[in-house]
Amino acid sequence: MHKRKDSDLIMSIRGALELRQYRTEESINQLRLYRSCLQKRFDHDRHRSKLTMADFFGHEIGQCWQCSGSCLFMLSGCNEAGTSLMVESWLSPLAVDLIRTLLDDGRLVAFEVCDSTSTVESTMSRLIVQLLEKRPASVRKVEDAENLQHLVSYLEDEREKGLSDALLRIVSLQKEPIFFVLDRPDRSEEDSVTAYASAMLRLVEQASCDLKVLLVQRAEMWSFEENKKGILTRDSKPDMLRALRIDQHRL
Repeated sequence: MHKRKDSDLIMSIRGALELRQYRTEESINQLRLYRSCLQKRFDHDRHRSKLTMADFFGHEIGQCWQCSGSCLFMLSGCNEAGTSLMVESWLSPLAVDLIRTLLDDGRLVAFEVCDSTSTVESTMSRLIVQLLEKRPASVRKVEDAENLQHLVSYLEDEREKGLSDALLRIVSLQKEPIFFVLDRPDRSEEDSVTAYASAMLRLVEQASCDLKVLLVQRAEMWSFEENKKGILTRDSKPDMLRALRIDQHRL
């Protein structure tokens, strides 16, 4: 009975989000293909540096990722000159490996590999669906389901706020740490990395459980230092935003 109701709710939410063609399993399969492409581009390159999960967790920011507390992490860097013309980022292998490890460990993780068509709204919609599929029991109460239905049905001019509130609602109903990993929001032709970071920082600041978000982008496409003021508002909590830049170098 519960499984049927869970399925009906997810289908209803998916319809309101206009994500009928989106499938989480397919996105996970695409991660494998994407990682294979990144492996050919970077892992086999003996002349340039690579960033592994061990390297990341050995850094202060990587250690914070493993600790309790909510935070938005922004990891950016330039490809070394020999790979600067590639579309891919040398930091993306870390993002994909982190996602796959969290998935394999059964952790509550949602992700997005951005492309030119990505928007803040479409990304939040996919994160909503992924969380619902993983923890449908968290919104089984009638009032929670109805509230969620209302939020995702906001009119177009309030769409992003409704999605943000819906995502925050789902996040706040969880009893375990949640991880979001967004790879390459700088590839979006609709929304800037600043817009992505601002939306994620709001979630991090307001979540009642531990929420960690990692944004990975190429520094050639977007500079944190130049756009920092656009992310932090007067009411922002600076300690919930950590930025790290690591440029690839020749060995």
